[in-house]
Amino acid sequence: MRTPGSANFYLARTVYTGRQLDRYDDGDSGIVEHKNIFRRDLDHLKSEIAAALFAAEQNGCIQTRIEF
Repeated sequence: MRTPGSANFYLARTVYTGRQLDRYDDGDSGIVEHKNIFRRDLDHLKSEIAAALFAAEQNGCIQTRIEF
């Protein structure tokens, strides 16, 4: 089920995972690879969110505040 709460949970969990991952030692090549994959996927997620917000603005579904 997709609800605003479930979306918020997913994003909060992603932030938490990223913070935990940053605490791991970079001496292990497996950890470094895992960090790189996480960052790549996070960049993709950010791009998808930005594209969806842009499309919603263009369609008139949402509007930005004047100061933005």
